[in-house]
Amino acid sequence: MPGIAGALLASKDGLLVAGEMPAPLKVELMAAFLPQMLLKVSGSTVEVELGALRAMKLSTKDSDCLIFRGGALSLVVLSGPGQKLPESALEQIAGELAQSNQ
Repeated sequence: MPGIAGALLASKDGLLVAGEMPAPLKVELMAAFLPQMLLKVSGSTVEVELGALRAMKLSTKDSDCLIFRGGALSLVVLSGPGQKLPESALEQIAGELAQSNQ
């Protein structure tokens, strides 16, 4: 998809299922930490009564990173430098992923 520089699927316990990220990023390290970040923030959004967290967006100087919960898996997508991610299409993919691996 246009704008995507890398993506990965990770299990709830941080194991890489599949993925590829541009250098110097380490796909295994991202799989270990990013789904855990989503899980921890998700607990906080419920506690402050914002509701269940569907996704989390991290914006850095060079790119954006979207983290979605897709059932038992997490989908992490990284934009190319200065590019926008197709957020609505990715949210749809994450929804289909959630339905297929609950």
